[in-house]
Amino acid sequence: MKNEHHAVVIGLDNYPVIPLPPLKGPVNDAEDFSAWLRDPHGGNVPEENIHCLVSTDFGKNAEQQAGKDAIQPSPNQIEVLFEPFVSKGVQGRYGERLYIFVAGHGFGDPGDMGTTALYAANAQKMFPWHVAITDYVDWLRRHAVFDEIVLLMDCCRTVNSFHEVKEPQYPTTKGRTGADQVRFFSAFAVGRGRVAREKRFEDGRDSGIFTKALLHALQTARPVQGKVTGQQIKEQIHNSLAAFAGDVRVEPPVIRLDSARDITFLHRQSAQA
Repeated sequence: MKNEHHAVVIGLDNYPVIPLPPLKGPVNDAEDFSAWLRDPHGGNVPEENIHCLVSTDFGKNAEQQAGKDAIQPSPNQIEVLFEPFVSKGVQGRYGERLYIFVAGHGFGDPGDMGTTALYAANAQKMFPWHVAITDYVDWLRRHAVFDEIVLLMDCCRTVNSFHEVKEPQYPTTKGRTGADQVRFFSAFAVGRGRVAREKRFEDGRDSGIFTKALLHALQTARPVQGKVTGQQIKEQIHNSLAAFAGDVRVEPPVIRLDSARDITFLHRQSAQA
């Protein structure tokens, strides 16, 4: 049986222009989540179905080499990851499940409580180039492009009155019948207006605290009747986050799911050690 699971994974550390603190965890987070996706005992997503983009794909000297315009990835380079799904989505269904994992500097729209965007690497104070991640997710849901969508965002959701989230230039169609049947799980590291945190862990690597708790939940959550569901992942993240944070003060994550139509993340007979 063909595996119809797909994934978009983004991790941006490098923001050399906009006055934001440097990040050390997002690329590691993206690589760690990609490893879970590939794991036959984890996400079990085919390698060819995982589309990953991280800061290290572009090197660290773009600004010095060719000025601000060369800093990558730009919004277009990020949005091209969603292009195949949108193109097919106009016509019909693409697959069973889509994972979207995003780590980097993010922000919320001043006028929309739910919208969250990711700053592109070339973002500037007066030109906050970005990608409206949640808008893409909403479009894919409305068009029932996938039977299930899992959205995971380990980024800040601060609000700047001058940084309005711009809707992507996808087709403005109304959607399709069956959109209300799409199963959905979303997990944000923090609530609107809050700042996500990262730290150095015992393995000597920097990681997002939320991502660490998320991956731990995915790897160790105790199954019920052979299933690990979204509700179990949610509960374990909330219960373990403080332990991963240690001395770092963290805000509670925002995790949403439909308990009546919960997603089964994976099947296993017992919790892993």
